[in-house]
Amino acid sequence: MATIIHTEPLQIGGEVILLDIPEGYEGPAKVVRTDGTDEVLAAFPSVKEARAAAYFAVMLGLGGYGSNVVQPANPEDITHQRWEDWAF
Repeated sequence: MATIIHTEPLQIGGEVILLDIPEGYEGPAKVVRTDGTDEVLAAFPSVKEARAAAYFAVMLGLGGYGSNVVQPANPEDITHQRWEDWAF
């Protein structure tokens, strides 16, 4: 079950970041849009990097992707090593 880990109160629509990671999981993770497209924005070698990317993605003035969820990913799906590499 996904848990809300962040809300953007300044945005109309109340964008959120969800965390759908099993307790104790330390493997690769991906950031997926929750707007109905299920677009994978990026995948990273760690949950920490994916969470950082998710925060960037939800911010209207920066990422602008809207609500998203951090989920486990397969190692072969990793697209970036660090969130900064994806964001900039």
